[in-house]
Amino acid sequence: MFAEMQVEDIAKAGCDPINLTATVETIRKIVVESARSKKKTICFVTGVPGAGKTLAGLRTVHDRELRDATGSDSVFLTGNLPLVKVLQAALARDMSRRRKNQLRVSSRDPKTTIQYCPWIQERTYA
Repeated sequence: MFAEMQVEDIAKAGCDPINLTATVETIRKIVVESARSKKKTICFVTGVPGAGKTLAGLRTVHDRELRDATGSDSVFLTGNLPLVKVLQAALARDMSRRRKNQLRVSSRDPKTTIQYCPWIQERTYA
């Protein structure tokens, strides 16, 4: 997911790798169980700035194991529009380089997996 990425703040997250792994595994279990029992589920990941929320979301959305288990794709929603634009552009550039196709074509997938959601508001912690 992060091959040749230019989003250094995401690729070099300062979050605790143990908590990040536990978060992603927990979300995976919830989603797989929901798919098995044919229930709809939404997972909210919260925490202070720098806790790894974005990285956990991106790892979950791009988790091949999860995609294979459920037979569907996940969506990363955030209320941070600048983050959405940066991530979509970086992922599109990366995909364009890997697939050797036009950037316009490669822009489609990141726009479906990473979306701006205005009702999710970023919180500032003092």
